[in-house]
Amino acid sequence: MLRRYVSNWPAVLMVYKGLKKSVDAKFRDEKVITVSRSDYNEFYEYLYRIHLSNSSFSFQDAGENNLVTTPDGLQLLAPRSFSLVFDELYIMRIYGRPDLSSKVVVDVGAAIGDTALYFGKLGAAHVFAFEMDKVRCDLARTNIARNNMQDRITLIEEPATADKINSLQYDFIKIDCEGCEYDLLPNLELDGASELVMEYHKSPDPLLKNTA
Repeated sequence: MLRRYVSNWPAVLMVYKGLKKSVDAKFRDEKVITVSRSDYNEFYEYLYRIHLSNSSFSFQDAGENNLVTTPDGLQLLAPRSFSLVFDELYIMRIYGRPDLSSKVVVDVGAAIGDTALYFGKLGAAHVFAFEMDKVRCDLARTNIARNNMQDRITLIEEPATADKINSLQYDFIKIDCEGCEYDLLPNLELDGASELVMEYHKSPDPLLKNTA
């Protein structure tokens, strides 16, 4: 991707490898952004935004946020640093494209509602979405309403606990909670779940031990 969109990509790689402190990254559309070892967010956001735009996404300025239209027709207000997340979800497909027709989903770490809406588009009968960050919850609530999925997505603005999740009858669970998976997973009752997808943040060994 770097080679495709940045004309002086070898120089940018030298920053990544610690051989240069900074460089002016020259995009093939003539945009220039300085990237350094300590300041690379603007560069990454622009890089992924170009990539997404070439993959049927569209972006509109919406004040502090972008209004993003996804290839499957969803419209989401998203922070300007969120394009990498859309790339992971839609291009890299880190959670796959499971058949969720008529299934109940638990989404732990729902952020701005992007994954809950994605699962809704894949046919989920209902999504229970846990998110404890108020700013993200406010965006998630707006995005769920914007896409008319209030009747299919329940946003739960509090930390996900095993007791709360175990009280739900669900078929599919996604966990991305910045480390809480190590406390959560050992206490989950997964017998009724057909599939679990998860991002882990340290060694996978404790998680494998608890799911063996």
